[in-house]
Amino acid sequence: MIDRITEQRIKDAASVVDVIGDFYELRKRGTNYECLCPFHQDRDLGSFKVSPTRNIYKCFSCGAQGGPVDFLMSHENLSYPDALRWLGKKYSIDVDEEQKKFVQVKPSTPKPLQIQASKELCTIPAEYVIRSLDLLLRSQFQAHLCRIINDSRRIVEAARMYALGVTKDEGVIYWLIDEQGKVRSGKIMHYLINGHRDKEKDGDKTNWTHFKMKQDGRLPAEWQLTQCLFGAHLLPRYPSKTVALVESEKSAVIASIVLPQYLWVSCGGKMNLEAGQKHLALKGRKVVMFPDTDTDGETFRFWSGKAAEWREKGFDVQVSDLLEKTATKAQKAAKIDIADLLEEDLRKVYVPSPIELIGQDSEQEQTLAAMIETNPAIKLLIDKLNLEAA
Repeated sequence: MIDRITEQRIKDAASVVDVIGDFYELRKRGTNYECLCPFHQDRDLGSFKVSPTRNIYKCFSCGAQGGPVDFLMSHENLSYPDALRWLGKKYSIDVDEEQKKFVQVKPSTPKPLQIQASKELCTIPAEYVIRSLDLLLRSQFQAHLCRIINDSRRIVEAARMYALGVTKDEGVIYWLIDEQGKVRSGKIMHYLINGHRDKEKDGDKTNWTHFKMKQDGRLPAEWQLTQCLFGAHLLPRYPSKTVALVESEKSAVIASIVLPQYLWVSCGGKMNLEAGQKHLALKGRKVVMFPDTDTDGETFRFWSGKAAEWREKGFDVQVSDLLEKTATKAQKAAKIDIADLLEEDLRKVYVPSPIELIGQDSEQEQTLAAMIETNPAIKLLIDKLNLEAA
């Protein structure tokens, strides 16, 4: 049995950089180190971080994390006591007789840092996107937009711009189309009349078009998803626009209607915020991140940390603190995002029926003025970002 004093000596001496460096070549990146994640089929250098100051590692793709002892237990399949003995041998700290079995704790040469060659990109034929398009706004999501935005032209433009698809049961398909115009897949979501997700239809997991197509034999079984930003296909079309990055696809579409001065794109989830291969198209672009809000500011801090990592990789990124400064306690408790803020004010300005909206166009200046009157935070956003009414 290893006594507590010896256990603590080992933990104090053990460096996570040294331990992982015994097995893999690490590349210094800012104050941290990185390599391909040893715990999953990693092809994107940058997701596996090693922090010497915190003495921990973390993979932001598969979630593996811990310190030197955790790494040895997972990587070498060692028990907790044996991991301590391994480290005792490495740092010349006597533990017990069992320590002698660790004759060599350091491989002769660490595995070289090599990014595996990516397999051929799996895509979906564009004809499936074309078949799904419906500019008559017959998805529940688009119908919801018609209830809150008194400008059917802009809704149709947004549906066309983002290539919004519609399923037979009135769900919306958010197609992921990359900057080369290749279709990676599509997210299928259903909404209720109030614009909230229909959890009864969708459940708790993401429904992908490629999964359904593999089930019915339209795609081969070995087809694999490679994600990109939702809205990535618009980047070459609007090279001078500042890019606004949000979490959800729905938010990107709504915000694009109200504030078209930005090019709104979505990462599809916080875990897709790693500045990796999928975001290279944003290099050289000015990017503003719009995180959701919450009661304790955890989400804002998370996005701010990611933005710092992006800047280390050469991206021009800033994080908007608009919601942190203007959201009420109730709004923070509801974890609203920028689109919820805009939508809430649109509801105050307009109370039309769907039939009244057909073929009607509103003056953008009047819309903007009415929104600012109900919520001055919109003016703060416009002033801060130097926006103008379109």
